[in-house]
Amino acid sequence: MFLLDDSAHYTNHKDVWPDYQKALKATIISQSRFLDDTVALERQHRNWKIRLEVDYRTLDKHNPPFTRMRCRYKTLDNFVFRIYEEGWLGIVGKVLGAQDLTIGNTKFDEKFIIKSNHHKIQDLLTNSSVKTSLLSISQQVNFQFRIVDNSGIFMDGLPDGVHELYMEMDGIILNFKTIKTMFKLFIDVMDLLEKLGTAVDEKVEF
Repeated sequence: MFLLDDSAHYTNHKDVWPDYQKALKATIISQSRFLDDTVALERQHRNWKIRLEVDYRTLDKHNPPFTRMRCRYKTLDNFVFRIYEEGWLGIVGKVLGAQDLTIGNTKFDEKFIIKSNHHKIQDLLTNSSVKTSLLSISQQVNFQFRIVDNSGIFMDGLPDGVHELYMEMDGIILNFKTIKTMFKLFIDVMDLLEKLGTAVDEKVEF
């Protein structure tokens, strides 16, 4: 029997993620992409869909894989942010009109680089649950966490008025605890984005 802490014995997410779906209250989504059948873990939270998937930067898969989690939502403003560790500094670029910020928590401010174009980021990152989740994930993997709009190279076909909450890390994430924390982070942030007047609780398809 597969146990949730047995992921270290596996190298393929297709072998592991299906066993996580019940514990995560998620479903398996089969996708035909890049000449291969892939799987994604998707969890419904209110009207939002939170999706975890493995992707490649080229169609021929010569580059190493990366794992990403996404949630698309209807937005009421232009609030964006980007949070990352030093390892991402050379490749993430800049958020248009953003400033380097701190939140007054020494451990968090020393760990992450924070960029945003709105003071709402302070409300988001002073939330204890969000802060704890980000620090917990960072102990396992190096990541970037951001809101994607439709103004740049990462827009991925986003329609007008839709933004995407997005987290990315190199490699294939198999650890159950890390994945569980990622889903919790997205649920907490989406609830906060609605409370802050940014996100609308409406269905948006991928």
